Amino acid sequence: MTDGEIANIIYEFEMRTTKDLEIFLRKAGFPSENLLEKTHIIYNMIESLCHELTFHKHEELDFGQMRAIVSKTVLTILGQPEAPT
Repeated sequence: MTDGEIANIIYEFEMRTTKDLEIFLRKAGFPSENLLEKTHIIYNMIESLCHELTFHKHEELDFGQMRAIVSKTVLTILGQPEAPT
C-alpha cells in the first residue's frame, strides 16, 4: 500500500466492488439511505474476517463466533429489504 500505483489499483478495486454490491443490494430492496457507506463498512468487515481466517489465525479467537457476529452485524446494518411496490 505504500506504492502509489498499487495503492491506486487496490483503491479502485475496493470502490468498484463496493459500488457493485451497493447496486445489488439496492435492487434486492434494501433501504437506500447511506447504502454505499454501509456497503463499504460491510466490505471491510468481511475482508477483516477473511484475513483473520486466512492469515492471522489467532488461536485465542472463536472463528465460529466471529462469523456469527459479522453475519448479525451485516444484517443489522442493512436492515430489512423493502417490500416490492
